[in-house]
Amino acid sequence: FGQELPDAPLEWKAGRNKDLRELTLQVDGEVVLRFAQAYGFRNIQNIVRRVKNGTCAYHYVELMACPAGCANGGGQPRPPPLEAPHRAA
Repeated sequence: FGQELPDAPLEWKAGRNKDLRELTLQVDGEVVLRFAQAYGFRNIQNIVRRVKNGTCAYHYVELMACPAGCANGGGQPRPPPLEAPHRAA
């Protein structure tokens, strides 16, 4: 969209509860992208239901089952497996 973003953190707005946050990108006063972060099964169920119904306004959604978000963040890649002890050293 050719927009420069500030170096400061973006301002997320609280949604219907403390585990739902929303952010919008506006160009010339018009909303062009909508983002959401949703934590906990209740919020996940509501967003998935809206996606299935075609009524979800978000372009990007981050979902995490843990209330208040997962400790290491969502969807962390797994590290490569360690070598077998007999092969190490």
